[in-house]
Amino acid sequence: MQKILVVEDEKGVLDNITEILKFEGYSIIGITDSRQTVSDALEYSPDLIICDILMPEMDGYEVLAEMKKNPATAHIPFIFLTAKSSEEDIKYGMNLGVDDYITKPFTPEILLKSVKARLEKQEKIVQIFESRMSKISHERLNSILDSGTAVYYTCPVDAGKRGYEWGYDFSFIANSIVDVLGYHPKVFIERPELWRQSIHPADQE
Repeated sequence: MQKILVVEDEKGVLDNITEILKFEGYSIIGITDSRQTVSDALEYSPDLIICDILMPEMDGYEVLAEMKKNPATAHIPFIFLTAKSSEEDIKYGMNLGVDDYITKPFTPEILLKSVKARLEKQEKIVQIFESRMSKISHERLNSILDSGTAVYYTCPVDAGKRGYEWGYDFSFIANSIVDVLGYHPKVFIERPELWRQSIHPADQE
């Protein structure tokens, strides 16, 4: 079951979103205090985050900036829920790395369309990395994780099914790559030239 973290200080809106998404089969973690977002994301490892912008303690822009600073949460798809829909507001959010906007008021159809689109895109990214990982031996993966130099010269990998069988999870491998390369693995999907520059000769097809 896919998990979604919803950050919304208005309880009525939070309850409404929770009801819509739960009806569609998603597991929901709902919070009203935006300051909990990063810690809850680390604890629950959600597949998607929906976050309001205008909140009293920590606004959505600040939440997103904090998420992007942490390699363990930087890859999580992020949707802004907001009444601020000017071109300037949208551009600012996009520059921070938001994946989509849902403007209040919204219908269940709009909410679900955005959620499904973000989750499907993330699944495609995972599938691509699983395919690439299938070409790497267990011994090679160990060298990637154990050696900073090896990570620098090798392709980025996602744990996928094979990684889980070996006892690694996605966040651990992703963090190892971010520490050395400065990029989260999904960046290599969006910018394939970086993949070609960093691939190790032993992993080339």
